[in-house]
Amino acid sequence: TYTVKLSIAETANYSAASAEITVTVSPKSVAKPSEDLRVFVYNGSEQVYELASSGYYTITGETAKTNAGSNVIRVALKDTLNYCWNDGTNATLSYTFTIEKADPSYTLPSGLSATAGDKLSVIELPAGWTWREPDLKVSSLQATYDAVFTPDDTSNYNVITLPLTVKVTAAVVTPPEGGSSV
Repeated sequence: TYTVKLSIAETANYSAASAEITVTVSPKSVAKPSEDLRVFVYNGSEQVYELASSGYYTITGETAKTNAGSNVIRVALKDTLNYCWNDGTNATLSYTFTIEKADPSYTLPSGLSATAGDKLSVIELPAGWTWREPDLKVSSLQATYDAVFTPDDTSNYNVITLPLTVKVTAAVVTPPEGGSSV
């Protein structure tokens, strides 16, 4: 806020006069950079969180990265006395840059078989696969069981659970000696 005093000297045609005026100088409004609304998913290449640049503010934090994960990007006005955001505030802004994990490539195991009553753990699965409930006994009434695929790189890829088909054969029951089969 400034006070300006204006004085005019007396002349042959006019009387002397003076006045005071108060002038308030408001900070210049700066548009906030818009959040990057894209969904980023790990793809093995560098991805960039885009924010408009300006001479009025600085951007700090990792805006370009390759691996899945999150980090905070901060945007701060360079001069908070003479500039403010377009909403009248001058606080540092925070944006979260997240690269989501991707679903891995996999080959679904096939040709799986067991005898009714066997535990799933006796059915061998390829590398990376495990049974969700290895102690569950297979039944001739159920043909699919959940298995978990764990990729080598769990930092960038999701662990996934999928149903696998198992061919179940009936258990052969041997009658006790001297007994009869049903």
